[in-house]
Amino acid sequence: MRILAIDFGEKHIGCAIADSNGHVATKLPTLEVVSMHDAVSRVGIVVKSEHIDLVVLGLPLSFQFEQTPMCEIVRTFANALAAATGVRIAFVNEILSSDLSKQFMHAQKDHSVSAQILLQDYLDKTDERIT
Repeated sequence: MRILAIDFGEKHIGCAIADSNGHVATKLPTLEVVSMHDAVSRVGIVVKSEHIDLVVLGLPLSFQFEQTPMCEIVRTFANALAAATGVRIAFVNEILSSDLSKQFMHAQKDHSVSAQILLQDYLDKTDERIT
């Protein structure tokens, strides 16, 4: 199973991909986008070119694990991406991956590092892997 993780932002989209065995996450270049349509199109190209089966999307919940205004935007993106590509979507809480990436990058946000941390955490906790 090919898995892509996304740290979604309205201008920057961090991406990371799992290795063929589903054990190790590797970051991809951050995508710069100008609109929701552009985001769906650019990520759709990655989904198709990498033969992705599952997209793991970071959901920006609050520290109280409640929905934030950005959650609706992420869900809109997810629905549009699924409709455009047929890919399955899984949501995970991204709050810790974003915080860890800031620490890792010395307070400089790297969206693809966030996606990599998010995906590695997902891989470590799930059975969505090839054996």
